[in-house]
Amino acid sequence: PTHKEGFTTGVRLGQWHLKGSALFTRAMLEEVEPVHRSFGELRLGAGERLDGVRYSFDAPLRSEFRNHSRPLAGFTARFNSDRWCFAEGQGVTYRHTLAGRRLRSGQVEVTCGYYVAGRLPVEVSADRKEWRMIGVVTNASTQKLTLPAEMFPVEAVYVRLRGANSPCNLQVHSYRFEGDV
Repeated sequence: PTHKEGFTTGVRLGQWHLKGSALFTRAMLEEVEPVHRSFGELRLGAGERLDGVRYSFDAPLRSEFRNHSRPLAGFTARFNSDRWCFAEGQGVTYRHTLAGRRLRSGQVEVTCGYYVAGRLPVEVSADRKEWRMIGVVTNASTQKLTLPAEMFPVEAVYVRLRGANSPCNLQVHSYRFEGDV
């Protein structure tokens, strides 16, 4: 399919545990727009919470939202059922921002639940121009990484996960961001 701005992407239809065949007739894609909870100018989507000054986001990878969330800024990694699948050069970027509030701190938690080879650098930025690596996932584990204090306060934090080294074959089963506003 071709996106209206000219981008192309693949769409995968299938069934994993099916005995027999699956046939698709006239498969269609429909554009939808999510509606997030609004509190004045503040919007929160699936997986996001604001408790006083503590903001948190748990990517809703196992919910009905799967690979969609308000903080998701973009991705080239494949999504399979409930996890991001990374090969060399493929990535996922999240943007954490709350209207009218500045983030004062941040911590990222990434769980790699399946690992064969490669590395997954975890990088952060306030402007998507200058990136700083805060850690690297190199096995099946959960990594908790604190963002550098000198990048705060900031209106938005971008977190980028990218598959590196060839070959690269690993999967992210959960992603969490939290910080003070």
